[in-house]
Amino acid sequence: MGNIKDDDIRIGEIRAEFSESILELQSEIMEIKELMAKNDKIHKDYEMYHDNKENTITIDDIKQDNTYISKQGEIDSSVLDKPHNNSNGKVEEIKRLFSEGSSTDEVCEILHLGKGEVLLIKDLYIR
Repeated sequence: MGNIKDDDIRIGEIRAEFSESILELQSEIMEIKELMAKNDKIHKDYEMYHDNKENTITIDDIKQDNTYISKQGEIDSSVLDKPHNNSNGKVEEIKRLFSEGSSTDEVCEILHLGKGEVLLIKDLYIR
């Protein structure tokens, strides 16, 4: 224990922050993959429907899995704008804590987030 330097301790802390950030990124990638698989299924279902109707559509919109596909086959962008996880809530909570005068370290402790994530959100969303 006497041989451990302050630098070694800081490196360990940084590694822990990176591992937390990587874990969060991996979970978000999995969510994106699931969303892409759903969209692919919707696209295939639409093509089958469209082929069965011999290139004529008799209704304005087809609703499948909360996604609307228009007559022209375009996906309604409002569906993509909806939050698919709690990231908007996280951003709002970070904004609130910073507006109350909390430091970055305090925000990290309160929300159990990595410092890198808090700093990234602060730089991107809070100006």
